Amino acid sequence: MSVLQAIEETQKSLQSLNEELQSLHLMIVEDKPLKDCVLLVDQLGNTVEDLTGWCEEAILQTSLARRAAEAESDCHKVGPAFSGAHEKLLQLDQRFHGDLASYQRISELLALGYEKKGEWTDWSETVMSGIERCQPLLANCQRAILQSWQELSAGSSGHVYKAVALHCLNT
Repeated sequence: MSVLQAIEETQKSLQSLNEELQSLHLMIVEDKPLKDCVLLVDQLGNTVEDLTGWCEEAILQTSLARRAAEAESDCHKVGPAFSGAHEKLLQLDQRFHGDLASYQRISELLALGYEKKGEWTDWSETVMSGIERCQPLLANCQRAILQSWQELSAGSSGHVYKAVALHCLNT
C-alpha cells in the first residue's frame, strides 16, 4: 500500500464515522420525544456536535495531506497535515469514550428510558444503538491512521519519502 492509498483509506474511514455521527445527532436532537424537556438530550446533542466537528476537521486535514502527497513539490506538508488529522481524531476518541460512551452517560441514557417510559424508551434504545454503531467506525479510523503513519514512515511512496528527506536535510 502506498502513502496515498493509506491516506485515502483514512479519509474514507473518517467519512464513514462522520456520516454515522451526523445520523446520531439527528436521532438525539430531532427524533427526541416532544413531551418533556430533558437536560440529557442537550448534553448528548452538544457532545455529538463536538465529535462531528472534530471529525470534519480531521477529514479536512486528511484532504490536505492527500493533496500534498499527490504533489511532489508539497510532500514535506504531508506529515504536518496528517498530524493535524491525528490530533483531531485523538480528541474525538477521548471525548467519545470519556463522555458519550462512558458508563455514567450510558447509565443515564438507559435510566431515562426506564423512568419516562413510552417514547423515551424507544428513543434511548435508538440513541444507544447509534452510539454502538460509532464504536467500530472509530476503531477503523484508528487502524487506518496507524497504517498511514506506518506507510509514511516506511517511505513506501518514493517521492514523499525523498521530499521529506530532502526537506529535513535542507533545514
